[in-house]
Amino acid sequence: MSLDDQILPFVNKRDWRGLEGFLASHPPGDNPNDRAGHAYWSVRVAMDLRDFDGALRRLDALDGEFACRCLVCSLRGEIYTLMDNPNAAIEALRSAPWGDEMDRFPALSLETMFHYCYFLAKAGRETPPKLVDAIPPDYISVQYDGKRVNKGHLLALIERNQKRPQQPVGSL
Repeated sequence: MSLDDQILPFVNKRDWRGLEGFLASHPPGDNPNDRAGHAYWSVRVAMDLRDFDGALRRLDALDGEFACRCLVCSLRGEIYTLMDNPNAAIEALRSAPWGDEMDRFPALSLETMFHYCYFLAKAGRETPPKLVDAIPPDYISVQYDGKRVNKGHLLALIERNQKRPQQPVGSL
């Protein structure tokens, strides 16, 4: 039975303490997919238990287990968002290698790119036009709080921001 199959019952019940105990008692082994899944759920459990500092520590410690750098940046951005630190979230997402990973991890690359642009726009900051243009017109993102947001929402934020003074992309 794969690690994902073993974890699924805990996730379905939202039993984060149970999953934490399971992960602690079941080391991931040598399979790269199991190692990545174990690392992901270890970070996710800390986030769902509202231990954001612990989630960041776990993400730092397990960073090398993830093949997709955009996923690491996205997790870090989500943690900072949950900590109500939008500037740190933007910085975490800014470092994502969207172009380098688009062929191998298109969904995660696009999602991370969308979050970056959306958080910039939400903060009233300038969004890179080339990144916005790269997002498909019918794109829909599920935000960290569970809300669905599409490219139309992003474009509306950008348009609203154009009516007031902008902060440059690089400024915090």
